[in-house]
Amino acid sequence: MGLALTPPTPAPCPRAEAERLRGEHRETQSALTKLEDKERELKETLAKDFGALRQFEPLQGECFDVTQGEWIYSVCPYADSKQKGKHGGGSTDLGRWEGWADDYTAMEFKNGQACWNGPIRSIKVQVRCGGESKLLKVDEPEVCKYVADFETPGACTAEDARLAQLEVESCAADIEE
Repeated sequence: MGLALTPPTPAPCPRAEAERLRGEHRETQSALTKLEDKERELKETLAKDFGALRQFEPLQGECFDVTQGEWIYSVCPYADSKQKGKHGGGSTDLGRWEGWADDYTAMEFKNGQACWNGPIRSIKVQVRCGGESKLLKVDEPEVCKYVADFETPGACTAEDARLAQLEVESCAADIEE
């Protein structure tokens, strides 16, 4: 009596297995890179100065425009500020975000495009309490030195809220009379 031999089970093709593993590695590496990018982005966001109560955080990633005459001015808190022609063409860099000034009552943008006849452009944006975030106006009091007025709820204080409540109560009393 002889022993019956079973043929060996064929091993998977080493090439196909290696390709499958390389594919899994690429996918895992891609997912890891995305997570690392998200972590870096979140750390950068946490490190930004959004005010003591983080009240200015909603301004991040937003841009606010105002049209004056032939120009459209754009202020993007935490990024940059630009001036564009109303009828197209390129834009002029008025400055990149430098940070808050004057106890969160002003945003500063510096190191914009150089003027042909003067200094490097910059803009200081005065910030005050308002019901919605909006750029009100831009002026150029000195050559290539711009100033702007901006309203946002983030600039409102408890005193602003108290005064608004008094105003509402006063208007309500006038209506009742």
